[in-house]
Amino acid sequence: MKVLTIKESELTCNRLDGGGVPIYYHNGSPFTGIVLRYYDTGELFCEEEYKDGYQEGWFRSYHKNGKKYTEYKAHNNVEYNGTYKNHFIMKEEKIDKIIISLKDVKKNGLYNPDGTYVGFDVRIEDYKENPEWNEFDFKKEVFEELLGDDFGKKDFYYEPNTWEFVVDALENKIRDVLKTMKKVPEEHTKNPMEYLKTYKNEHFDPITNRSIFYEDVKEFLGELYHYNIRENVRDKNLYYFQLFYNHLKSSFKEGFPLYITAATIEDQK
Repeated sequence: MKVLTIKESELTCNRLDGGGVPIYYHNGSPFTGIVLRYYDTGELFCEEEYKDGYQEGWFRSYHKNGKKYTEYKAHNNVEYNGTYKNHFIMKEEKIDKIIISLKDVKKNGLYNPDGTYVGFDVRIEDYKENPEWNEFDFKKEVFEELLGDDFGKKDFYYEPNTWEFVVDALENKIRDVLKTMKKVPEEHTKNPMEYLKTYKNEHFDPITNRSIFYEDVKEFLGELYHYNIRENVRDKNLYYFQLFYNHLKSSFKEGFPLYITAATIEDQK
């Protein structure tokens, strides 16, 4: 007998069961078959087996790249104990990075249901073949100093409201780097673009100072600085480092815990 496979949008839900799970109907009758749900961008999000309107059988979810994310078996809309699997859980292999996150990635996996990565990677080893890439790796510098000999060797968990020292260390690193950058003069902060235009005209030289053409102005810690993402690796790395800092600072204020996980991830390619 052919199993009916149908999009969730083609079903009706007249009521929920006691646990808040939909009871599906198709053409006025309790649905038996497989329900498909999709991401807004069109990729398959999950498939669920149903019988007589209730979840009965396997639930499987997928990342946007088509790889399986989670699965479990259900009976009457209730998950069978011991059937849940997360296919993107951390592998205990050679450690080459730490992961900064607000969730326990070893327990919950590395990806959210929508396929986005849950944390931030911090490498623990220097590049050998391209040593110039080791410059301006601000995340590595901060956490290597904070964790000392345990950097890349141990996992750390911090309760909400206990890890402000991490946020402070990130901010201090930004302030140290800003000491090496040119600040927009106070008298020009109200009209920085006009200032930048004048500055470029005064300093541009097609032979000795062509890079000034790509000069820009960027705000760091509430103040304006010269910024050249195209010509200066320091500036580019500081820009992304500040985004990282802003995320952790707001997460700390919102009362999240912090996980620092020392382990590699399985290849997602």
